[in-house]
Amino acid sequence: MTEHTTRRLADGSIDFSHYRAEANRLQQEAKIRAGLSLWQLLLSGIAYFKLPQNRWMRRQASSRSSVLVA
Repeated sequence: MTEHTTRRLADGSIDFSHYRAEANRLQQEAKIRAGLSLWQLLLSGIAYFKLPQNRWMRRQASSRSSVLVA
């Protein structure tokens, strides 16, 4: 178990500016990690996207009409 020591100023009061700065740094790191995760998710979604296949535009072979079939 690690012992946590509280940062104190010369007069013995707690150094809240240090903890505010540390909290802001951690918040920025969390935002960056979340943004990178979202970007990675978007890229993987784009990589999986496939365009429609050519068979959608094929004409019915046994029919004389020009009806397109799926």
